Amino acid sequence: QVTAIDQSGNESNPSDTIQIFREDITPPAPVQGVKATANTEGEEKDKGIHLSWDANTEADLQGYLVERTTRVEGKGDEAKVTTEFYVETPKALQETRYVDPIPEGSESRYAYRVIAVDEIFNRSEPSEVVIAQMPDIVPPTRPVLSYARIENDKVHIAWSANAEDDLAGYNLLRSKQGTEFAIINGDMIEPRFNEYFDRPTEFDQVFRYQLVAVDDTGNVSEPSAILSVKVIDLVGPDAPAIVRIDVEEQGLHVFWDTERSEEITMLVLYRVEEEQGRATIMGYLEPDTEYFIDTDVVEEESYTYYLRATDKLRNLGKPGKSAARIFKPAQKNE
Repeated sequence: QVTAIDQSGNESNPSDTIQIFREDITPPAPVQGVKATANTEGEEKDKGIHLSWDANTEADLQGYLVERTTRVEGKGDEAKVTTEFYVETPKALQETRYVDPIPEGSESRYAYRVIAVDEIFNRSEPSEVVIAQMPDIVPPTRPVLSYARIENDKVHIAWSANAEDDLAGYNLLRSKQGTEFAIINGDMIEPRFNEYFDRPTEFDQVFRYQLVAVDDTGNVSEPSAILSVKVIDLVGPDAPAIVRIDVEEQGLHVFWDTERSEEITMLVLYRVEEEQGRATIMGYLEPDTEYFIDTDVVEEESYTYYLRATDKLRNLGKPGKSAARIFKPAQKNE
């Protein structure tokens, strides 16, 4: 309103009234304290990703908008959003919390930010982005065993590698007749391996093998098909050690340890000549034999002897402790 005043101080009637409103262009402050946690407990309406944040204090605050995207790249601290956000709640929320009903089993990662709006829809700057993911309840695919077969004194088990990015490893299980499956050695096999060599301590038994895959969250796959193999004794007994070599006029007199395994059915004596460097079988001996006289020797030559032993299945064991001697008949009493 405007009035006019003359020099005597007389004031006119007021002019017409004009109303002018100053536009509110001040947005609310950015929302602080945004948190996101996944929940799979309770009623169906409570399952999903729970968002919460600190309340804004503006007098003209209307509420909050939640924006979301699933375009998240990278993991951990390196995770980032590479696309636009989309409004998850077109109508402003009055409360400082929100439940996004994400289904169980979802493997996507979800990024959120919250925006405060006032009564004339001024929007705050977006809050900091928070990222959440539903708990991983999806197990790896069922692994496939390729074969289980005897190789030397071990069982060689091989399988096709699983392709999951979050694969933590494999558990190889074994059982024999009348026993439950148990993890071999209790150790998980690293995902970079797809074979294992098992060394059973019992023989003439049928062993069964089964494989499961485990991911980083601890989800376990369905077990593979069972492969069975009969483990037979392929390991020979330990041979006696050579304890001394005497020089006699007719040759070298080789003695060995008389304490030996009852599994031994035959002793095999080997000789290695220093010049030739290869082993020659000197004789197949009865298990209770205690010495051997080697007459096929040359003076001043060095000879090394060792024994190997066989069992009833004709498995040949590892060489026993060896000994060497130079044939010098003139110095037999040294």
